Amino acid sequence: EALEPLRKRYNSQHYALRKFYYECSNLRYLTSLINVPRLPQHPVNLFGDDFEPSPITDRAESMSDRNASTPALGNSGSRSTATIDLEAERRAAEELRRKQEEEERQRQVQIQQQIELRRKQEEEERQRQLLIQQQIEQQRLEQQRQQAEQQRLFEEQQRQQQQREQEQLAQLQREQLQRQVQGRMQELEQQMLMLKGQHERDQMTIDQYNKRVAALEEQIRQLQQLQLQQDASKDELIRQLQEQIEQWRQKYEALAKLYAQLRQEHLDLLAKFKQVSLKANSAAEVMGKMDRLQGDMRRKNLELADMMRERDKALADLQRLENRQTDEVQRIRRELED
Repeated sequence: EALEPLRKRYNSQHYALRKFYYECSNLRYLTSLINVPRLPQHPVNLFGDDFEPSPITDRAESMSDRNASTPALGNSGSRSTATIDLEAERRAAEELRRKQEEEERQRQVQIQQQIELRRKQEEEERQRQLLIQQQIEQQRLEQQRQQAEQQRLFEEQQRQQQQREQEQLAQLQREQLQRQVQGRMQELEQQMLMLKGQHERDQMTIDQYNKRVAALEEQIRQLQQLQLQQDASKDELIRQLQEQIEQWRQKYEALAKLYAQLRQEHLDLLAKFKQVSLKANSAAEVMGKMDRLQGDMRRKNLELADMMRERDKALADLQRLENRQTDEVQRIRRELED
């Protein structure tokens, strides 16, 4: 029980060291430089496989049993024999206790030696691990320095290469720009020549257009004068048509009045004929009057028929004149709008 904390510490340090070796063995760079040792899965048993407790304890217990049973034996033996036996047993027990203490002391010394040896081994292992870590750290720093130097050289080469490429690109751009400027100047010269020819052609075209515009202006002026004359003649024609329409309207009104007068006279004659037929005393007189009235009626009917035909003719002429006037007015309006 006193060594249990040491045993637990020994086991934990063994597992920690085995884990550290396992992690170091996974570093390819480290394994290429040194050989990483391998520890067993379980810690070494310091007591050995055949370690067994000392049998001294069993002998002491048997001697104690014998000492406890001594009074019972004294009842059957003599007192002197019992005293000798007790003395011998005491000396044997004392010798046994001394040997047991010596064995226990030696065992404690062996345990202390083993612990000290294990501590020294752990210290050596720690120093070795520290040395390995220092070597690894130095190698890592050296590798980082080499990598930094290589990176610096690589960056310097890249910078120089980039500078050369930029200079080449700038030279190419200058040459390309010069070629573009020369080509652009040639294009501008050609465009100047083309524009000069185009300007001359445009000037000739403008002169032709000016002449044509002057001719068109003269034609427009003549057309305007002609239009004014046509407008004046059209106004005169419209005035004449309006006068004719007024005349026909007056004729129509006169015919309408005449028709109304004849119709009234016809009605009066019918009334008179009726009165005469009622008041007539003789058939001859009645027949004579009837003949005269019938003759008057036929004459009036003929006149009425002539007047109605004249009226219909006047209405037709008036309608044709109105239609003609409407068409003429519309045509004149279209011409004026055009």
